[in-house]
Amino acid sequence: MQEIKRDIYSGQELDTLLKKGVDKLANTVKTTMGPKGKLVLIHRPGQHPIVTKDGVTVAQAINLVNEVENLGAKIIKESASRTAEQAGDGTTTATVLAQYLYGEGLKYKAAGFDMTLLKDGIEDAKNLIIDLIKDSAKEVSDKDSLLKVATISANGESSVANLIVDAIEAAGKDGHVIVEEAKGFQSSLTVVDGFQMERGYLSPYFVSDKNRMICEFDKPLILMADRTFNTIRELMKPLEIALETGRPILVIANDIEGDAMQGLVVNRVKGSLRCCAIKTPGFGGTRHDMLLDLETIIGGKVIDSSFDMTSFTSEMFGTCKKIIIHKNKTLVINDEEKSAATIERMDSIKSQIRSPNLQSEEKTLLKYRLQQLSGGIAILRVGAATESELIERYDRVDDALHATRAALEEGVLAGGGIALYKLAESLSNKVIQGSEKSYKAGFTLLTDSCKEPFKQILSNAGLSHYNVLTDINREKDYNTNVGYDVRNKKFGDMFELGVLDPAKVARCALENAASAASMLLSADCSLIDVVNEQKDN
Repeated sequence: MQEIKRDIYSGQELDTLLKKGVDKLANTVKTTMGPKGKLVLIHRPGQHPIVTKDGVTVAQAINLVNEVENLGAKIIKESASRTAEQAGDGTTTATVLAQYLYGEGLKYKAAGFDMTLLKDGIEDAKNLIIDLIKDSAKEVSDKDSLLKVATISANGESSVANLIVDAIEAAGKDGHVIVEEAKGFQSSLTVVDGFQMERGYLSPYFVSDKNRMICEFDKPLILMADRTFNTIRELMKPLEIALETGRPILVIANDIEGDAMQGLVVNRVKGSLRCCAIKTPGFGGTRHDMLLDLETIIGGKVIDSSFDMTSFTSEMFGTCKKIIIHKNKTLVINDEEKSAATIERMDSIKSQIRSPNLQSEEKTLLKYRLQQLSGGIAILRVGAATESELIERYDRVDDALHATRAALEEGVLAGGGIALYKLAESLSNKVIQGSEKSYKAGFTLLTDSCKEPFKQILSNAGLSHYNVLTDINREKDYNTNVGYDVRNKKFGDMFELGVLDPAKVARCALENAASAASMLLSADCSLIDVVNEQKDN
């Protein structure tokens, strides 16, 4: 029998332990930063070891023995993971920023500075930097610029970068690209028919791949219903068919509540049935139309509220080659070519769009549906000689892909950490004169933290940032894009050198790091569970 008690940590003791946890995590992660970053070897009992320089993979693998230290590491880890989720990259940058903000912020906390005002200073400086990032970002308008971003993100591997750019071009700017493991040594690109729904799984219990937090099924049975399910009894017939065939089942409905939801989760957890549930995409009247769009692609029949579910048959299921369900989206992957029915439905929607009596909102919805039907999905298959190499290459390609897509969304900055460094320098005299010292301290803390990624990249390359900055500062205009290309050991305009960073990555990393550090600095007490084993009398 276990008795759970809680121990209380506060004051300097708490700050010391939290900082130890933050430093252990950050010092491990930041060694991977930049083109000269080091690999990290991760032991996994009973599995192949992971050899990687992917920051988020390293962070997720860290689970410290001391619970208070682990609490500090977890908060920074969540900041890094959120950055990866939003921008696809920047986990190491977020970690470096957060470590500096928290570590230096603790010095002000120990000196008696007002943490509320200090946080205000951090927040205002962060917002100013983000505005400058947006103003400084250059739009990626050509293949060459896109290739430069992909090459940097792929750690200089040009073959991978070319595949990524080809995949994005094949799928279109608004299309979808997914990364898979290849069966052989070679990496390849395939474009297939597909459909994306802006809906994700209703419960994390449905996840089949916990590392990527996705639910992935091959040749699933798909139930499409323009109705709400409240009881598991309503779903018994479709579930029985799925169980008999041994195939996974996806339930798409307006909502799945109460006993119906509980029944699906229980079946999934017990392992008796591979299943998942998502809500119908769209809103109002568009939900039915989008279900019919999906029906055209995958076959089957859309079920409405008047249908007697005891009469359900296997022919009413839709199916596809593969389905990948994320937290907020679902990808339906079909055969390599669009069916005649899909093409016919696209033509029908085009005719509706051309109608002169159509309202602008209606036209927008029709264009969105047409885009969903016409868009292809590019599948980038990553090959490698060994399992460990495959894991590392997969992570690298996935990160590079997301970073490249991020560059398309919000543009690019001068790379190598120099953009954040110079933007921070431009704010060095912008703090409001006469402001309270705690506010000034927070403002300066944030601007100084923006210099840390640049310093860390150089440190990992065995270089002194002081010496490098001396050469950079010889430029008359300090606000130029002049920096240092660590890989090729060259000074110059980073845009001309092809060293570019996605603006979205820098923005998200800064936002999440500031949030995590402010949260830790505000903490004054922590309750930690202590489990004691007790013998039964």
